[in-house]
Formats: sequence, structure tokens, C-alpha cells
Amino acid sequence: MSLEGKVALVTGSSRGIGRAIALKLTQLGAEVIVHGRTPSPQLDSIAEEIEALGQPCLKLSGDLRREVQVDGLIKKVASHHPQVHILVNNAAMGSFGPAIELSERQIQGTLDATFTGLWRLTKGVVRSMNSGWGRVINVSSLGAQRYLPGYAAVGAAKAAVESLTRSLAVELAPRGIIVNAVAGGMTYTDSAAKFPNEIKIMREAYLKHSPAGRLASPDDLAGVVALLCRDEAGWIVGQTIVADGGFSLI
Repeated sequence: MSLEGKVALVTGSSRGIGRAIALKLTQLGAEVIVHGRTPSPQLDSIAEEIEALGQPCLKLSGDLRREVQVDGLIKKVASHHPQVHILVNNAAMGSFGPAIELSERQIQGTLDATFTGLWRLTKGVVRSMNSGWGRVINVSSLGAQRYLPGYAAVGAAKAAVESLTRSLAVELAPRGIIVNAVAGGMTYTDSAAKFPNEIKIMREAYLKHSPAGRLASPDDLAGVVALLCRDEAGWIVGQTIVADGGFSLI
């Protein structure tokens, strides 16, 4: 398949899953806009890697928890690209720990970063999807659908994202904009070492019970996102695609 002529914005693309998605879409011919919460060597690196593949790359930073910064991102994107065809909402931040031990500030911060910022950005970006062809893909996780240790705040925010996916899908389908979500299982990324103890325990359990016998790689999920960008996937609307190597079947 080819995404030549398409412009894609991938949030949280300086590392991990977002980085893999940005590279995959570039390899398929899309012109990718990369994003990080703050300027960083990692953000510079992914932009340089994309440009080495022969594509221009707009590099943006902004904290999705801050309304004014989200508005700034939308304006910067519009000033460089009057039309965006693909939006991949991958960026997320959150607090970990038992639900009854989390503070209101931790809950609100997780919702602001993972749900509210996504909603604000999507509202702004879809205004430029006016050609009858658009894709919005939200990256979720199994924690939106089932209990995972220490994942209460992020799981709740991801569940809200999946619900929003369904509403957006119905509202935007008449305009030719297809909205879906991808719920990945545990994924091996360079930030895994920063996970709290509860998540390390979950990782061990995942490895023990996964039919595939391994964690997902960022490339595994990038491939699913790419599939949802295909014209042939245009009849998949408002769904959360579980890509977990069969873990949720056990």
C-alpha cells in the first residue's frame, strides 16, 4: 500500500510506539509531522531519521495537558499543512498506583494528558480533513478493558478515549473520516525500566501467559495502525482493535 500524498501527525512520536508509527507511515510514503511534549534529542533524532528516508519532517513540541499549548500546536500544523489526512493520537502520560491511593491531582493530570488533550487536538485537526478521506487512530491499551495492577488512572483515561472513539466515528463518518482505536498489550519500549513495581509484576505475568511468548514490539503496533490507514480498512469504523498477541484470550 502507499500513503503518498498524505500528511500524518503522530503525537508522542519521539520514542517507543509513536516513533515506530512515525517511521512506518514515512516508509509508506506519508509526510509525517512528529511531536513531543518538550524539545528533546529524541525528537531531533526521529526527525533526522525521517529526513534521511527522503521525506520532509515538521517537528513540533507541546504539552497536551495545557490548552494554550494544544491551540498553538493546531495553529503551527495549519500554517505548514492546510490539510492533514491522518492523525495518530499516541501521546499519553499518567500516574501509577492503587486507585484508592491516587490523589485527585494525579487523576486529573492523567485525564488531562491522555484524554482531554487528545480531544482538544482532534477537534482542531479534523477541521482540515475536508477531502472526503481522513483517518483518526487513537492508541489505547488493554488496561481500558480489564484490571491491570497500578493502572487505575491510565486505564480510566484510556477507557474514556475508547468511548470517545466511538462517538467521533459516528459523527465524522459522513465526512469520510474514519476513526478507530488500537489497544495494545504490554509493549517493550525504552521507557519500560521507569515503570513502577506494579507494572513490572504485570510484565512478568504477561510473559508467563502470552501465547506468543513475548511482549509486543513498537513495530507490532505500528503495523496495525498502518493497516487501519488502508483504503481497504475503510469499513472498520469506531472499533477498538485488540493487538496483544492473544494474551486477552487466556
